[in-house]
Amino acid sequence: MIITLVKSILRTAVSIDEIADEVLPTFPNYTDLPTMLYGKEDALESYFYVKGGKSSGESNYNEGSCPYVSSGDPLNSIIRLVSDVEGEVFEEGAITVTCFGRASIQPWRFMARGNGGSAVRVLIPKYRMSFSELVWFAAQINMQRWRFFYGRMAIAKRLKKIRLVAPESPIKDDDKSISEKIAELSKKIADILIE
Repeated sequence: MIITLVKSILRTAVSIDEIADEVLPTFPNYTDLPTMLYGKEDALESYFYVKGGKSSGESNYNEGSCPYVSSGDPLNSIIRLVSDVEGEVFEEGAITVTCFGRASIQPWRFMARGNGGSAVRVLIPKYRMSFSELVWFAAQINMQRWRFFYGRMAIAKRLKKIRLVAPESPIKDDDKSISEKIAELSKKIADILIE
């Protein structure tokens, strides 16, 4: 489950032209937040603010450079790159959860589909979290996808109540950030295409 989350980001970076350029070099950057209480089980809303997507249907936007997240599963739930609309962009990246409960980590600024029950939910950490800790929580959300389906979508009220367990102790990221991993992969793909 954890490897799947990282693979989804890397697959997206390879599959959508130009998205690798959108990765936030310092993602995640939550250093000004308080330290999380480790080893504690609590409701999702204890660890994250749950926001709704602010954007209308993706067909209402011109092509651009901002990832548009909807309730599809492939490619980190990103449909395409659209033009930014002020007030609709989540500038710092975050975890997104589709209406069917699929959590993905968005290490780039993005816009997310709004529109009631089928809207994408955006989880903004309340505590300082490493990339690995974001993956930890997203994996737990994905293990509970069975809770959500067409007749019982992941509306904010339901999502806030699911139980998550914080890691026993801080999970440090390895030597390479997700930004560096994506840059490395993009270079390898470019080198292959040139040959």
